Amino acid sequence: AWRMLDFYLSRCHVQDLEVVSNIINDWVNFEQNNRCNWLWYDMSTGLRALKITYYLLKCKEMSVEHKINDLDYLLQEHFRHLSNIEELNLGNHGLFQLNGLKSLCFICKVYDLDTQAIDIEQSSKYANEQMCQLITSQLGLYGVHTEDSPDYHFFTHKKIMKIVVSPWWEDLDVKITKLLNAGEDAKPWLVFPDNTCVPIGDSSTGSVFKNLRELEKWSHSQIDDERAALIDGYAVVRTATNVPLKKSFYLFFQGSFHSQVHKHRDDLSFVLQERGVNLLIDSGKYGYKKDKYRNYFLSTRAHNTIEVGNENTARINKYAYGSAIKEAPRNINGFWVLRGKVHHVLNGYIHDRVIIYKPRTELYVLDTIITENNNGIKNVNQWWHFDTETQLVIDEKTGEINVRVHDYSDIRISVQSSAGLTNHDVYKGYEVDKDMMGWVSKSYLSYEPTPTLKISTLVHKKTLLLTHFKLNKELGDENILNLLGDRVETKYYELAEFLGI
Repeated sequence: AWRMLDFYLSRCHVQDLEVVSNIINDWVNFEQNNRCNWLWYDMSTGLRALKITYYLLKCKEMSVEHKINDLDYLLQEHFRHLSNIEELNLGNHGLFQLNGLKSLCFICKVYDLDTQAIDIEQSSKYANEQMCQLITSQLGLYGVHTEDSPDYHFFTHKKIMKIVVSPWWEDLDVKITKLLNAGEDAKPWLVFPDNTCVPIGDSSTGSVFKNLRELEKWSHSQIDDERAALIDGYAVVRTATNVPLKKSFYLFFQGSFHSQVHKHRDDLSFVLQERGVNLLIDSGKYGYKKDKYRNYFLSTRAHNTIEVGNENTARINKYAYGSAIKEAPRNINGFWVLRGKVHHVLNGYIHDRVIIYKPRTELYVLDTIITENNNGIKNVNQWWHFDTETQLVIDEKTGEINVRVHDYSDIRISVQSSAGLTNHDVYKGYEVDKDMMGWVSKSYLSYEPTPTLKISTLVHKKTLLLTHFKLNKELGDENILNLLGDRVETKYYELAEFLGI
C-alpha cells in the first residue's frame, strides 16, 4: 500500500517528491520481475492508486516534473486490476479500490495523459456504478451500516464521507448523498446518553462521539422527554439529549442480521442503562484472536437472549434475515412496546420477544419459544448479564432475584414459565475447559468476571416465559401482573391484550 510514502506526501517538499518517485520506481521494477498475488491485493492496490494521484497532483501544483520512469505501465496495470469486477472486494476494502480507480481517471484528465490503452470513460462509469452498489449494500435501505455493529457504522460512514467529498466523485448519484445523510441522522440513536457507542456486535467501547446531529432528525415517536425509534434492525427507547445523565435512560433492542462479518449471536438481545448506570450489559467485542474467549463472546449465552438445547444460533450469511423488528416502538398506556421475531431455521425453533418498558419504573419481557421438531423436550436458558460491580442474591423461597447495582437502587427480577418450575444459577468467571460463563470484555483482547444469571426451564412445542424487572424500589405491588390472572398463560395473554399486541 506504500504506507512508507505517507510522511513524505504529507510534508511534500521538493526533495520529498524525489524520495517518493525513487520508491515508486523501485516497486515497479520489482513488480515487473516478480509475480506475486499480494502485490495486487485489493485494498492496497486502491491505496497505491490514490498515492499515484496525489503525487502527480503535487508535482503539477509545485511545477515539478514527475520522475516515474514507466508511468504508462504503472497506470495501465492499476486500471486493469481496479476495473476488474472479479477482483472487487464487496466489503469495506472495495471502497478503497473504487476510490483509487476514480482518482486515476481524474488525474489522467488533469494531466491530459495519452492513455490509448485505457478507456477512461468506461472505467469512470464502472467506478460510479460499483460505488453506488457498494455504498447501498454497506448502508442498506435506510443508511444504517449492515454489519450489525454500531461502531462500524461510525467507522464506515466516516470513511465513505471522506471519500465522496473528493473532486472525482462530483458526479456520484444524488441518491447516495441522501443515504449518507440518513446515516448521519442515525448516529445519535446508536450511542448512550453520554455519547459512547453501544457495544453491540464487534463494537468497541469507550470512544465518545461528538458533533452528532440532533436526535429529532430521525423519524421517531416522543412523549415528554422520552424518545423512541426504529433504526433498521435496531429499536431504541431513550431520553431526549437535553436530559441530564443522572436522569437519563436508554434501551437498545438488537434485531439486526445482514452479514456475519461483525455480527455476534445476539438475536433479540437488549441492553439497558438508567441514570448513566449499566443495568443489563452486552458482554463485549473481545477481539479477532481465534481462541476460546472469542468463541465465548460470539456465543448466544454471552448475550441477553435465550438459548435452546445449549446450542448456539446460526451466524452465517445463509441464515441472515435482515431485520427481525418489523415496526417502530409504540407507546401504549404509558409503556413502550418493542417486538422482534426470529425463525432460527438451523436450530429448529421460533423466538418471539416482546419488551414492555416503563422508563425508570419496570420492564417486562414476554418470550414465546415454538419448537418445530418433535425430538423430545429441550431445556431453554434465559441469560442476563450485569456489570462487574453488581451483586445477585436469589431468594430460595420465592425464587425472586435481587440485583444490587453499584450507584443504583435494587432491581428485583421474577420469572414465570408455562412449563412450570424454573431454575436459577449465577455465574461469575466460570471456566472449565472450553465451557465459559460470566465474562465481560471492556477493552481489546481483555476479559474479566462479571455476574451472569441463567434462568432455565423446559420447552416441548410451545413455551411462554414472562420476566418482570422491577426497576424502582418505590414501586409497590400495584403493577400489571397483580391485576391479571394467576396462571402464567393467563397473565401472558392478558398482558398482551391489555397492551393491544
